[in-house]
Amino acid sequence: MKLPNEIVLRCGPPAGILCLAALLAACSGPIVSRSPEALYARAQEQIANGRYLPAVDSLSRAIKEAPDTPIGRRAQLLRLVLLGGMARAYQDMAEIYLEGHQRAGEAPHAIRMRSMALDHFGQVRGLGTDFLEALDSGEQEYLADPLRLGFDPPPVEDGSATFDRVREGNWLEEEERERAQRERLAQGLADMVKLLAGNRPLTPELEFEPAAVAVGIARHLLQLGAAFGPEALDDPRMVRLFHQRALGAATQAKQLAQEARNFLWQEQAEEVERRCRKALGQ
Repeated sequence: MKLPNEIVLRCGPPAGILCLAALLAACSGPIVSRSPEALYARAQEQIANGRYLPAVDSLSRAIKEAPDTPIGRRAQLLRLVLLGGMARAYQDMAEIYLEGHQRAGEAPHAIRMRSMALDHFGQVRGLGTDFLEALDSGEQEYLADPLRLGFDPPPVEDGSATFDRVREGNWLEEEERERAQRERLAQGLADMVKLLAGNRPLTPELEFEPAAVAVGIARHLLQLGAAFGPEALDDPRMVRLFHQRALGAATQAKQLAQEARNFLWQEQAEEVERRCRKALGQ
């Protein structure tokens, strides 16, 4: 028998649901707010554990809580390192799987290798877009003064031999594939730190010079642009966009180098400028 609507409304939720809701409310406790310094430290822990996307979120919260402060500037730079490092790693893996697909020929796993390559290129698209948005957010305060990140990238296992097998057209089983991916992501992070540090040896005391950071950003954008070429994502509009953004970063790097009277970084910025203008037909 169907109950009238008015009776259903008067009955309300079952007592069991009310008890469960009360229990959950009692167990959840108050929401703990974190200081920008605590958020930055949490991001460092997450990076050490290979949890890069949660670390990006922690850094974004730190930036929001403390804009235009030393900790906010450090968080800005470290967020760029994370997004850039992940993008570099996925681009590298995508290109390796694409090469492996071509060498696999008629092997049954050839299609799976191409699918893996396309999945990784999709990650590059998303992370590359996030990287551009991170560049646009705020006032690029990380370029105001030399900065120390105060952390070491996680140790990198040499997984090159594993990916050499992929290059040759061999398929990896799930456990080995996931381990190799973790290693390549850690390598991408280390490579991005090195790029923005101007290829200097990394220590917790290393200062990231603004001109070196800007040159590294320009070079990174140039590399990401290749992921949108005809052999990969085949998106000429995005290729042009990344070259335009790389040109802007190179021009900014040249200005910063001139102000610092650092002719080495000025020369490198001008070299990236020439490459961008050539690609853009300027």
